[in-house]
Amino acid sequence: MDAGIPWQKGPVSLKYAITGLGPVFVRVADLNAFKEILEKVLLFKETAQEGAFHLFEMGEGGNGASVIVEDNPDLRQAQQGFGTVHHAAFRVADRAVLDEWTEHMSNIGLPTSGYVNRYFFESLYTRVTPQILFELATDGPGFMGDEPYETLGRNCHYLLSWSLNVHT
Repeated sequence: MDAGIPWQKGPVSLKYAITGLGPVFVRVADLNAFKEILEKVLLFKETAQEGAFHLFEMGEGGNGASVIVEDNPDLRQAQQGFGTVHHAAFRVADRAVLDEWTEHMSNIGLPTSGYVNRYFFESLYTRVTPQILFELATDGPGFMGDEPYETLGRNCHYLLSWSLNVHT
């Protein structure tokens, strides 16, 4: 994905402003099971491997469309807590695409949350392992309508999630 446009009037110099996030990084104790979900359910392709690290990409790949999976069979059971990531979010264009994903996951038998209206966007959640939660979220309607541009994001109570493009 191309880099995003940083906040033009923020307190951080544009030279250092955030323009996007890198790939999602996941450690799993059972690579084969996780790989099957990434490839057969979420339609990623494994494009590279180096030691215990496996690169999965979707679409044209690259930054914003990648998941790096570390195969580590010695991992202890993960548990949610401070300093951990709750979930990773993947972008979809709109409700129609979200509904396609809902049907796709249902046909495979992967349990989901069903449709969730977050008001700034719409979502579908699925737990791909007992410890890993993925979200598919629509691009719209967006956040720009509720705050003036000059103070946008200063009062945000939402957690930051990674965002990847998901294509059916």
